[in-house]
Amino acid sequence: MKMIVINNPAAKTGGAITILVDFLKKIGSLKCDRKFLVIVSSEELKKYETDKIKIIVIETQNFFKRIIWDNFKLKSFLKKQNICSNLFISLQNTGVNLDKEIPQIIYYHQALSLSNYKWDFFKKDQRIYWMYRYIYPIFIKMYLKRVKKIIVQTEWIKDSFSKKFFYPKEDIILIRPELSNIKVKDYIKKKQNKVIFFYPASLQTYKNHGFLLKIFGELNKENPKLLNGVEIILTIENTPKVRSLINYYNIENYIKLVGNLNYESILKYYGMSDVMIFPSSIESLGLPLLEAQQFGLDIIVIDLPYSREVTSEYEKVKLIDKLDKFQWKSEILTKIKKIKEEKNEN
Repeated sequence: MKMIVINNPAAKTGGAITILVDFLKKIGSLKCDRKFLVIVSSEELKKYETDKIKIIVIETQNFFKRIIWDNFKLKSFLKKQNICSNLFISLQNTGVNLDKEIPQIIYYHQALSLSNYKWDFFKKDQRIYWMYRYIYPIFIKMYLKRVKKIIVQTEWIKDSFSKKFFYPKEDIILIRPELSNIKVKDYIKKKQNKVIFFYPASLQTYKNHGFLLKIFGELNKENPKLLNGVEIILTIENTPKVRSLINYYNIENYIKLVGNLNYESILKYYGMSDVMIFPSSIESLGLPLLEAQQFGLDIIVIDLPYSREVTSEYEKVKLIDKLDKFQWKSEILTKIKKIKEEKNEN
């Protein structure tokens, strides 16, 4: 059976799953006779199956399982399913080992492999990032000659990918994710008696949650009265390390840990928030920056190529030079005072 095969078993949470769901909706609305086979690792995505979209769920893949799948198992899997692909699309950054005559398109959104951060392999919490920085590019290069087009989310990724992998810039297509289907009015429920900061990000070293907790810890120590009525919502789990930091900085009354959320719940938190705070040091796009703009939130974000590009036409944003704690504290205090005054007036 001739089908367009889409490979994305790596998408499980966050921006990756949001992009995948958006992609499934788009191909589902296409008026064409093409059939699509979509390989994922989340059973919940089966609900997007249609007459033209067949969704196959395989086991969740870690770094090493994915290498085996892309290089060996995928080809034999398609053969057993009697599927002959006339186009292969990878939504997870690398080409795969298929027959050379099958054209491949890559959706590339992995900033770790393009960053200049020097991770330490011998530190357990940095090992996976070290692999993405130094080992992963080997697999990106492996089948790059078979890739006809690369799709990216931002101009800075387009430039960096072309330079790093010597790939023709004219074959890299920039497509910014669209979030036009969000019905913002359905989610707006501001809490008048609180100033709410929201940071939707997974617990990874470069997301800098520790830095954020330290900032609010120092603010609490320096100006506890001003922090009355302030809440910081983080989409991370209540791990022993996180809890110990919260206790150390004495900010238990301000921090709300909500864990990993589905997209609907994420939108509800945007709707009740006043400020989206985003100190992440490595992003290809930073999807929450687009989402926060949809909701008209104030944004405090680290000043890096991805954030400058994504917020270039947005007025309610403050870009702060890297992790300068004095600038971050100053801007957070400014936002708290401004929002409290606005809420008191209302």
